[in-house]
Amino acid sequence: MSTMTIDLLNKEYAIHNQLSFLEGVNTGAKGEDKHGFPFIKIDNNYASAVISIYGGQVLSFLPKTEKKDLLFVSDSAFYKTGKAIKGGIPICWPWFGNDPENQGRAAHGFVRNRMWSVQETATTDNGETQVSLCLVDTSETRLIWPYAFNLTLKITVGKELKIELLIRKVITA
Repeated sequence: MSTMTIDLLNKEYAIHNQLSFLEGVNTGAKGEDKHGFPFIKIDNNYASAVISIYGGQVLSFLPKTEKKDLLFVSDSAFYKTGKAIKGGIPICWPWFGNDPENQGRAAHGFVRNRMWSVQETATTDNGETQVSLCLVDTSETRLIWPYAFNLTLKITVGKELKIELLIRKVITA
């Protein structure tokens, strides 16, 4: 699903007057080059938010009761394939910090510089907006992390921002 266009993402997953998919949302970083990254823009009765599908990263969260965004994105943030976005709430997996085995792998794991897939969007009974993203292992990730996995990231935007990461180890025969 990471190859879906903005039009297809909106057709499949948009929520009228609440959630849409955009290419190149202004996150405040100067001179940013997003290379066509898809972003999710949420604006409900409680808050607005911006989520990058690249990295599964929440970049903005602004409750209606606040005047300033509660998240920070660096002015020097990169929006390039293979680079992590500096700011927001990055997903650091399968390790946090430097490569624990000193193999030259990226700090904070590799999922923060991969394109995730949209799995589901929904509105809760109380009007919160939920987004589920997923990332599964590939032949490329197996070169970095030699295990099968299935990650599901569930983001709920309401009066509060809730983020859940479900990790499934895939057992292969």
